[in-house]
Order: sequence, then structure tokens, then C-alpha cells
Amino acid sequence: MPARLRRPVEASLRSNREASRATLAVTRLHQRAKRHEDTSTGSKLGELKELRDPDILAAMTPRQLSLVAWSLGKLRDLGSDLGCAREDLLSLVASRASDMDAQGLSMTMWSFASLRVQSHVRVVVRHALAAMSQMSAQGVSNTLWACASLRQDQEPLLQLAEADVSILSKLSTCFTQAAANVIWATARLSEGWAMQRTAAQVAEARAPELRAEEAAAVLWALAVAAPAKAAFEGRKDRLSVLTVVSEHALRQLHPKSLAASAWAFATLAETGPFWTRFAAATSTALRTRSFSSQELAHTCWAFATVVYSQQMAQGLWTDLGDAVLSQPKFSATELAAVSWSMAAARFTCPGWSEQFPEMSRGCKGMNLRALASVAWSWTTLTFSVSFLEDTVMPAASSEVRFHLEQLGSLDWAKADVHRELLDPLLQLAWAFSFAKVPAEPLLALASSLAVGVGRRWDLASSKSDGTLSVDAVSSPDGDGEQTPRILLNDKGILFLHKPPGWEVDGGRDATQRPGSHPQLSSFLRERSLHPVLRDLACGFGFLGRLDLPSEGIVLAATTYQAYYALRMQQETLALEREYIMLCHGQIPWGLKILRQGIRGIPLSGSIVSTDGLPAETHILPCAWLRGDGGEVYTLVAASIVTGRKHQIRVHLSHQGYPVVGDHRYGSHESQGASPPGMSCRQFLFRYRIAVLGLGENGEALQMALPLAPDLRTALQALKPLDRASASAWQQWTSRAKPLAFRELELRQKMHEAFFALHGGGARRRLLALSASLKSNEALRKDILAAGPPGALAIAQQDPREWACSAVQAKRQRWALESLQEAKMPSGQMARCPECGGKAFVNTGRAGSGRAARLSKQYAHFKCTEPDALREALGLLKLQGGCLALVFCNNEATVEKVAEQLGGHSQDYGIIALHEQMPWAAASERLLDMERPSVLVARLEEDQ
Repeated sequence: MPARLRRPVEASLRSNREASRATLAVTRLHQRAKRHEDTSTGSKLGELKELRDPDILAAMTPRQLSLVAWSLGKLRDLGSDLGCAREDLLSLVASRASDMDAQGLSMTMWSFASLRVQSHVRVVVRHALAAMSQMSAQGVSNTLWACASLRQDQEPLLQLAEADVSILSKLSTCFTQAAANVIWATARLSEGWAMQRTAAQVAEARAPELRAEEAAAVLWALAVAAPAKAAFEGRKDRLSVLTVVSEHALRQLHPKSLAASAWAFATLAETGPFWTRFAAATSTALRTRSFSSQELAHTCWAFATVVYSQQMAQGLWTDLGDAVLSQPKFSATELAAVSWSMAAARFTCPGWSEQFPEMSRGCKGMNLRALASVAWSWTTLTFSVSFLEDTVMPAASSEVRFHLEQLGSLDWAKADVHRELLDPLLQLAWAFSFAKVPAEPLLALASSLAVGVGRRWDLASSKSDGTLSVDAVSSPDGDGEQTPRILLNDKGILFLHKPPGWEVDGGRDATQRPGSHPQLSSFLRERSLHPVLRDLACGFGFLGRLDLPSEGIVLAATTYQAYYALRMQQETLALEREYIMLCHGQIPWGLKILRQGIRGIPLSGSIVSTDGLPAETHILPCAWLRGDGGEVYTLVAASIVTGRKHQIRVHLSHQGYPVVGDHRYGSHESQGASPPGMSCRQFLFRYRIAVLGLGENGEALQMALPLAPDLRTALQALKPLDRASASAWQQWTSRAKPLAFRELELRQKMHEAFFALHGGGARRRLLALSASLKSNEALRKDILAAGPPGALAIAQQDPREWACSAVQAKRQRWALESLQEAKMPSGQMARCPECGGKAFVNTGRAGSGRAARLSKQYAHFKCTEPDALREALGLLKLQGGCLALVFCNNEATVEKVAEQLGGHSQDYGIIALHEQMPWAAASERLLDMERPSVLVARLEEDQ
């Protein structure tokens, strides 16, 4: 045969031979894949060798290529043996996609998703979506599932496919697996709602046929699908499908579908009696079935999120705790979810605090969000802080440092930044601060990162020259007493006055609605265009809330940078929020710290509960008052450490002293009559806010307001019951700037000392003050921390009782903690110029008796001559800001002491007082010194 004829024949034969080999290889591979045959043996080598042959690959038809791709998806382990040849093979498959039929495209899409292959996939997706109308219901299901798995959503093509009536018709008769895939895929893609609605109808009608995995996919998808209006005519339609599928799960008692049911209803914040059935079914399944770590994590989270029968909860959490402790391994995310859930439910299973650190294995693999959940749960359950210090803190510091280094290239969506970065940072800050763990380096890093993110967002809202492209806050004054007022605007930090009846919103749309309460966010948005005031994730710029009927100062930010600087101060407990309120009943005198947990009730208020979240309120009764009808009230100052919903009102009501005018938490019987003008008004006023460390020179940025006029009028109608109450009543009924909570507490302690014991002169009253401080170690530490180190001193000028010549040093013992902090050499003293008597006694020994028991707490001077006192004070090297009182028994001595002290009065904060001076006048003299209040005390002599 001539060569010119032989060559085509040989080529044809070779082509046929290669086509036959290709057909044989594809057939064998396809059959092996359909049987799910183990390919780890040597029998697979023939197929692999042929799949690497370019001639065989070139001879394959589009149908054969789609079968190869499908088989590779089934037999995933072949990919590693093919090596780089797999990429070439998949590239070839993608290049021939335009020649494939609809079934081949759906098979190829499924394969790419199973193998998690992102390269070359977009061209396949485009052809597959265009051919969906020619696919079977299973093909449509596979294609959508693959698009969702690979995050490939070509919206225009998907919308065209959804509009095809034939596709919806096919889905209406599909199998449950296809329906579950369509529901899951459209939820993940946030597209294709008509297809989801059709598939959901199939799932609802054929719920008993759903396998556990299919039911779980349906439940998850319908819970997270958004927006709900696009897929269903209303929320009830979606809940109808969820309820039917969940009923089937309850009968099955399969861990996967049970966990998914609970998770779905918790995600939708649905409440109702069905939770009791869920709890009972879950308890049964926990005792009879084996839950995976993921199923346990989802179940714990769901039941920690909802409210249901306390009795049922206890039994369920006992079963959950046993299952958690017997689970050999959790992922980092699952372990964090379980830890958070137990803390949120306030449940501690025996051995959890000991086993959890071992389960966490040093928090390896935990991201910032997981670490924050663990830290929050550990603090909430009040476990030992050693785990936080030794394990969580190093891991969290490393994560924060990493994100801080990557801040310049941060390109996440805002929602992801909030969820994965900012919220965890704030959670970490609160956990370490509330647990009193020394974590200053970590907190400094966290603050830099949070504020840095805020600065980047502000710059994104700026012009090319760096100035903000929004209006500055304007109109500092309102139109009247019932309109908000801007009290201070400092570098994006706003102090506002909120009248009663205005809502500090942050969880709902701020547009005015007929009959709704005026919203503070609208007031600010009318005066500034900054995005933070429209950002729901940032609470529209507000820091905390103030109840609708309450009045007072509200803190807000007009830049992201200021907002996160304030949030970090809030979470590190460097934000002082102080209130004054009038309560029913007579609250015993003295500082009280209320630490009862508080649990919120959905769509309602809050209650004190043992399973509530940590809450801490400091209250200080300031005055006992009586109304014309004999009713007794207490004027109370309060400072909050945490900010739970209605925290102060709930705590006081729980103690039996509801706030006047509080109709939610005060029963009619407990309230009694209200003062005149208070029938419809709640007597709760936030009078002061201070943000520590954010002033220009590092001082506190603060604002304080006197009581509102109508509240002052109501207070003036009441009569104080004693002298101490009269002093406080006079202060709060005036327009004078109110004192900070700590100053009120200190003033009350000093006031008590001077008026607690009647008779006996100043000496006896001072002894009472000394005893008061002896029994209150916390107050003593607060006093010492109020200013620079220095002596706490009193000099008594009474020749009959305190003649210097009569003093015997061996009978006196001085407590010297503050003197040692001031580094005064031990043993130094001053002598009286008249008699040479010692004016200051050796600091080196504690001695015995009462003075010994009080050693290292106070210092005391006494001498008949002011010069000796001046010399003693000079030896002590008192620092600026300290305060020394010289008590004298007559006015002439007061004048003499003041004259002799000279410049020391201003340098050291020394003030001379008559021992009989009314304390109200004396305290005003102290306040005029404008120095930190350092309490003064003396010790009793040993007899």
C-alpha cells in the first residue's frame, strides 16, 4: 500500500486503539468508583498509568472525561498518586466543558467540589449553570451543592436558572437528598430562593424519609437563610418546615438531627414548650447514643442560648457534662463552644475545671475568637485564674500580636472583623480585668489593635487630604429640658444629657415611627454624618444604655477610633458610671457590694438568678428621708462594675428596696406612696461618667451633673432623719456639682467618725475612726491609693492631756506603712524646743497591745509647739497631694498653728481645724484644698 494511503489508515487504527484503551480505562475506573473499591492496592496502577498517558487523554470523549472526573471525586485517594498529572487532567476536563452535556457538567461540578479544586472551576460553573434547565433534579442539586461548596456564585446565571419554570417543576418531585442539597446550597449562596422554597416543600412533605444527615442540612439552612422574606412568605412558613422536620428528629433520636434541631431553633431565638421536649429527647439520646464532638458542641450551645424549665435544665446539663468529659477529642472551636456554653448556662460539671486545661492542650490551634470564649467562660465560672495566666494569656498575646502586625494589610469584611477580631478583643479585655489577672501587656496590645482598626475605618471615610468627609457634631444645646443636650465633645467622645422618655437605641432601626419613643441615635444623626452613628454593630456609637424612664449622662463616640478606645476602657473596668436614686425603705448605712448574678428574660426584663451572668453593683446609702405621710426612703448612690440589663433596679428590688417610680421591678405593696411629683417618674439619675486615662494628660475625662430640677423638687419635699442625712440631703438638693462615688464613700466614713459617738471631744471620735478603718482593710487600701505615698497625721493641741513633757515614747506605737513608702529613715524624730520631748517615735518596732495590732497602718504626731510639728512634717517629706490635719482646742491655737506653718500649708496640704468645728464646715475646708482625700487617724495609747 502506498505510503500516502497507509499513513491515514495507521493513524485511524492508532486512534481507534487509543480510544479503545481510553474506554477500557474509564470503564474500569468508573466501575471501581461505583463499588467504592479500595484503591490502596497495586491493582490501581494500570488505571493510573493510562490516566497519565497524553494520547489516551486526547482520545477521551467529553462524556468519558466527565466520568473520569466523577470517579476521581469518588476515589479521592487517587489524587495523591496522580500528583501533578491530576491538575493537567482537571485542566483538560475544564477546557472541554463546552462540549459536555448537562449530565456531564453536573458530574464534573460535583467532582471539583468533592476534590476541593478551585483552579479552572469558573469556566465549568458558567457552562453548568447555563445548562441547568436540561439537567435532572439530581443534576441541579449536585450543581448547586458544588457551587456552594466552592463559593462560586455567578449571580446573573443563577437568577436565570431560578426563573426557569422547568427547573422548579423538576425539583418539586425530587428525592429528599436532592431537596436537602438544594436547601443547603441556596442558603450558603444567599441566592436561589424560589428553588429553596420548592425544595423546602418537598422536605416538609417527605420529612419521615429524611436521613439524619439530610435533616441536619435542612435545619441548618433554614435557620441561617437570609433574607427570610425572599424564600418564604413569612417567618411562620419557615418555622412550619423546621417544626415538621424537627418532629421527625425527635422520634428518630438521632444525635445529628437532634443537635441540628436544637441549634436551628436557638439560632432563630424561638422559645416555647417544645424546648422541654427537646431537652427530654436529648437527655435520652445522650444516655443511649454516641454523640460526635461537633454534635455535642452544637447541642451545648443551643441549650445555653435559650430559656426553659430549670428542673429540666439541671438533668440535661448533667447528661451533657458526662458526655463532654467522656469525649476523647474536641477541635479547638468545638472546645471553645462547649466552654462558653457551660459558662452561659452557669453549669459546672464535676471535674470540668481540672480536665479542661488538659483537654485544651495549651490552647493550641485556638484562634482569637476561641481563646476569648474560653477566657470569658473561665472568668464567668470563677475558676482559678492560674489557667488564664499560664495558658490562655500567652496564646492570646501571640494571636493579638500577629493580628497587630498584619493590621496594615487587613482586608476582611466589616462583619468578619467584628466577629473574628474586635468582639474577641473586648471579650478578652473584660475576662482578664474582671478576674483581676495582671495582664497589662496583653491589654495594651489589644487596645492598640482595636483602636488601630477604628482608625483604619475612619480613614476609609475621609477625603484625600485626610479630613473626615462627614459633618462635625453641631447644635450642642437642645430646645428645652426634654431635648437631649451635648455636654462635652472632646476628640470624638461625646457626653450627652438624656431626658426621660428618650430611647438609647442600638438594636433597632432608628427611624421615627408613629407613637414610638424619640431615639437618641436620630438626635445625633441629625448633627453628624459619620458612619459609626449608623453602624448597628457599634451600637450607633453609644457606650452602654440608659433605661427609657431614666435620666442622666450618656456616653457616645462619633469616630470608630474613639468608639473602640472607649470600649476598651469599658471592658477593662476603667469606665466609672455613677447614679443617684431614691429607694423605698431604710437601707442600713455603709457601702454594700451586690454580686448576685442577673439573667435576662427574652422580650422582657431581668431577674436575679444563680444561673445568671456575673453582675456587680456598689451602693452607698447617703441619706434617710421621711415623707409627710411617714414613709421612709433612702437616697442611694451607686456605681456599677458590670452593665447588665436593668442591673441597678434588679439588684435593689431583690434586696427589698425598689427604686421610687419603678413599676416593673417594684410591687405596689413594696413601693408604698411616692413623694409629690413622682407618681409617673422614676427616681434614677446617672449623674457622673468618668473615662479613666483618656484626658489630655492621661487624667480622667469626666462629666457630672446636679440632679434634674423635678427630682430636686421631689427630694426637697422630704425631711432628713439625722444630721448625716441632712448633710447629704443639703448637697443633693442644691445645684452644686456632685462628688464622685469614691469621694462620697470617703466623706461618709469621715462623717461617721465625727458623729458616731456623741460626747468625749475630738479624741474619742478620732478613736472611733481608727477602729472603723481597722475593720475595713479594703477601704484603707483605697485611701492609700487615692494619692501619692505620704503620712497620715493628726496633731492634738491640748496641754492638759497632751503636754509634751508627759509623753513617754515607750507607751506609744505608730503604724508606718505610708511612711515606709515615703522612704523615711527609721528612727528619725522631732523634738519640742521647750522641753526636748520626742514629737515622733521610733518607726522600727511594732510594740504590743492595740497599737501593735494596728501597726503599719497609721502615723501620729503630737506636740505643744507648731515648730515641732513643722519639723516633723519636714522629716517625713510629705508629697504634694497628701493631707495632714492639725486639730486644736481653741481658735487662738488654730490661728497660731496656721501662722507658724506658713508655706507648709500649701506645700503639704496642712490644715488647722478647731476640734469643735461642725464637720460640714470642716469638710468644705478639706475640699477647698483641691487635693486627693487622704484620711487622717490617730491611735489610742497603750494603758
